[in-house]
Amino acid sequence: MSIGIVGVCRSTLAAPGKWMRMFVSSVDCQLKKFGEFAVHLPEALRGEREPEGFLQNVLMILLGVFAMGASFSPPSLDRDEALLKSWVRRDARMFGPRHKYCLRNLMSLGDLYRSRYLFGDAEVWYEKAMRVCEEAFEPGDPERGSSLRAVAVFYDLYAKADMAEKYYLLALESTCARLGSDAPELCDDLKSLAEVYVKQAKFAKADRCLSRQLEIMEMALGPTHPDLHLPLVKLVGFYRTAGDHEKADLAEEQLRLFEAASLMEQSLGEDHYLVARELEALSDFYLRQGKRSLSSSLSERAQMIALMKKVQGVEYPELAEDLLILSKWLGARARGGDLTMAFRMERRAELIKEKGRSKKTPAVEAQKG
Repeated sequence: MSIGIVGVCRSTLAAPGKWMRMFVSSVDCQLKKFGEFAVHLPEALRGEREPEGFLQNVLMILLGVFAMGASFSPPSLDRDEALLKSWVRRDARMFGPRHKYCLRNLMSLGDLYRSRYLFGDAEVWYEKAMRVCEEAFEPGDPERGSSLRAVAVFYDLYAKADMAEKYYLLALESTCARLGSDAPELCDDLKSLAEVYVKQAKFAKADRCLSRQLEIMEMALGPTHPDLHLPLVKLVGFYRTAGDHEKADLAEEQLRLFEAASLMEQSLGEDHYLVARELEALSDFYLRQGKRSLSSSLSERAQMIALMKKVQGVEYPELAEDLLILSKWLGARARGGDLTMAFRMERRAELIKEKGRSKKTPAVEAQKG
């Protein structure tokens, strides 16, 4: 057995690269074996179990762990650090110290130190990157926004809420300059900024961020979209935490109405006549909150659903006009998509008009005669 151990050690020292690759590639298998050997370790030490081959396997596992640890040792950090710093100096000579290429390498240096939990060093390089970012990019440049957002996330994790707030606000300004103040891309930054404000106990600012996030999602997705459920739940929880029970009750009422309408749509379909009642209730809530555009859109949709039920299978003199109104509404909702239902309503209106004209013709000819 001792000869086998010596052989393993000699081969490991002779070809460390080979053993390292083998251990790293089979780490899951070795860990499972280690668990099995650990179960029988007391028996082997008491002499109740034959230890032949046992120590060799344990040694192999320990060597594998050592090899994996060596692959993440400080020399690797020094090598990567020296390489990135050389790139920073090279790009500064070629393009100037405030060029966007310098920003990318500075951000990479910050990421490198952060991955090694060297937060102080990471902060130094991130701040250098931000100074370059201010001069190298226009306010609405996407790379500027992504860099600001990355640094804001770093400070948030590093428990520096004031710095995280600063860079989240700058990221929001960059996105607003590029896409406008109602862009759905603002929602993630607003949510992150609200979380930072909650950590600072700035509940009024957090309320504005969460409310603005919900408004943008309502306008972009519609007031009954399933993705609104989680922001509404978080808004209710936030108001309860902040002690604002009046707003919490309103948010809970909106959540209850939203769940009823959304669940009805998903189970019965968007145009089912039972959905109209829930849409009217949600429309009344938005009207009481002063959100007239959302209220009118829900009310119009409820009316169209009721009208659709009314015109199905019935023919009366005013039906053609109702069908034309419904056809226009369906065409506008489709936005260039499937217009089959709209064309079907329009065709039915034309047939009813033709049928009405054919009935009037004999009476007109009789009067002329």
